[in-house]
Amino acid sequence: MSMIARANYVHSIGGAIWNGLLPGKLANYLPVDEKSASRKIFGSIVVAKKYKAGTAARDAINLAYRETQQRLSIASLALSLPLLLFVIFMRNIKLEEEDKLREEITEKKTEVDS
Repeated sequence: MSMIARANYVHSIGGAIWNGLLPGKLANYLPVDEKSASRKIFGSIVVAKKYKAGTAARDAINLAYRETQQRLSIASLALSLPLLLFVIFMRNIKLEEEDKLREEITEKKTEVDS
């Protein structure tokens, strides 16, 4: 699988988690008078940052973003563990020995040709 395909795969998983969790968390955590703005807040970080720090709405936004980001981190760690295990058990290819062998073969061929 190419690097671009893997990157697209990972981005789609991240996007699915973000789009699947954040709107619901915002709707759950926002105060009743701000629930109607949850879609606008989800659609723009600029809108989310307009709420003053320390207000109930901003605290709810921060909590929703924080919990969603935590889930993204857990998912990325879970997806990287199989790769880490693969690297640990991967066979060590000793390239230095192969290079020396190739050099010896090349030297012998040049001696024979000369």
